[in-house]
Amino acid sequence: AAGAAVDVTERFWSESFAARVAAGSSAAAWSSPELWTGDGFYDSAAGTVADCGDGRNYVGNAFFCGNATTGTGFLAWDLQFFHQHLDLGRTMVDMVIAHETGHAVQARLVHDGVAGALFDGSRRYELQADCLGGASLGRAVHDGYLTLPATARDEMLRVASAFGDEEGPVEGAL
Repeated sequence: AAGAAVDVTERFWSESFAARVAAGSSAAAWSSPELWTGDGFYDSAAGTVADCGDGRNYVGNAFFCGNATTGTGFLAWDLQFFHQHLDLGRTMVDMVIAHETGHAVQARLVHDGVAGALFDGSRRYELQADCLGGASLGRAVHDGYLTLPATARDEMLRVASAFGDEEGPVEGAL
């Protein structure tokens, strides 16, 4: 499921950046973020944890470790994170990977000097990554290279509620 989610988001961003290059608004195509150990996974239960070098604890998490100065970085996710949240449904995997890839897009857009792009760890930064992730999933469904289950809307609401901040999801956002 994670590999398929990476493929979906990578396809969307490759196509989107190709359109930006064709329109002259970007000098370079999309450069995919690296995946930790080649597939993005680490397993904290087995004693391995991805490290961004920032002193944060990434046990039970998914994240993008990036640099807006270079517009690059890597994606990583703890196998235990996905196991702990299986009750949220299969769509959760798509949403989490699309969101983390959204952070990679933010780093790239800041690097490219795109007005409004954020890479500052703020609540707006997280919401912007949600928006970018949602755009990639929405377009993938629209174009037919992602099929979500009939339960996807309910699953998305549960994910937004489970992973949202203390204020919860924005009403009507999904």
